[in-house]
Amino acid sequence: MRMYDLIEKKKRGEALSEEEIREMITLYTRGDIPDYQMSALMMAIYFRGMNAEETSILTDAMANSGDVVDLSDLGDKTVDKHSTGGVGDKTTLIVTPIVAAAGGTVAKMSGRGLGHTGGTVDKLESFPGFDYCKFILETGRTHQIRVHCAHLGHPVAGDPVYGNPKSVQGLEGQCLHAAFIGFDHPVTGKYMEFSAPLPDYFINVLNRINK
Repeated sequence: MRMYDLIEKKKRGEALSEEEIREMITLYTRGDIPDYQMSALMMAIYFRGMNAEETSILTDAMANSGDVVDLSDLGDKTVDKHSTGGVGDKTTLIVTPIVAAAGGTVAKMSGRGLGHTGGTVDKLESFPGFDYCKFILETGRTHQIRVHCAHLGHPVAGDPVYGNPKSVQGLEGQCLHAAFIGFDHPVTGKYMEFSAPLPDYFINVLNRINK
């Protein structure tokens, strides 16, 4: 199978066969088809469309292209809510409780820190007066993070200089933690990575304001 042939076929408005669709998904998820070719095919599909059979086969091929979670033990009326790509999770946060109220069991796979949108979990864990944020730095030090947060009107909790050190009762220190750092060793040139879990006091603060 050549991706070029599939692109030309769909540009002519012809239907892709089941074998072509399944092999295309297999090769793409394996990294054998470059993104630019898949983008070209998606553009052709956008303009020329897919029939019901093609859509069904593509959905099945994509769903089975990786690990599959069996939800059958959760009940007869079990549905899986996939991300619709929205910024505000407005579909998820509305549809999921509606389906649950109608007697369905809803499984929703959620993430954190998904680019500028954040993740569903980030939004659900937003605390009144607080936000649990993730910063990815190209350069800089903790002082710069504190200054920028304060400038945006969201100082780091417990910051004694740029915020309110008593913003959280019983807080010792600032709620600012370096979870991961990586750099080239100045002598050997070898890239090194270090990670550290949240300290106990930070976890205690999160648990307390989450109640």
